[in-house]
Amino acid sequence: MEANHILDPLNNRHLYALHYTYIPRINEALYEFQKAWNIHGLSTEKGMPPIKLFTLGIAKLEAAGKISDDFYATVDAEYGTDVNAPVPILEDNIMSNLSISILIYHSYKTLMCFTILVPVELTYIWKF
Repeated sequence: MEANHILDPLNNRHLYALHYTYIPRINEALYEFQKAWNIHGLSTEKGMPPIKLFTLGIAKLEAAGKISDDFYATVDAEYGTDVNAPVPILEDNIMSNLSISILIYHSYKTLMCFTILVPVELTYIWKF
């Protein structure tokens, strides 16, 4: 797209549209790959899938008594919270992934307005 001069990597709207379009598709493809990878048979280890090898490994460690009791401990909602710790200074210009996700979700209409501004011969890029 850059070679054809239809994407300006310094333009925030172009980057937003690119991320909005492709990140969900990439994440879905990675999720599907992960599901398939975890259940595919390996050529070694008697053809067992990775998830079965992991489960059997945990069962063997448990039977041998090599798993700590901490592994089975329940963790309450306050685990890892230090009430006496100093409060961090928040910077206004930092956005978390959650903030960005919410921004993307609520900016759909803005993106739709952007697609109207794209020249007619380029509209095939922005299909939903």
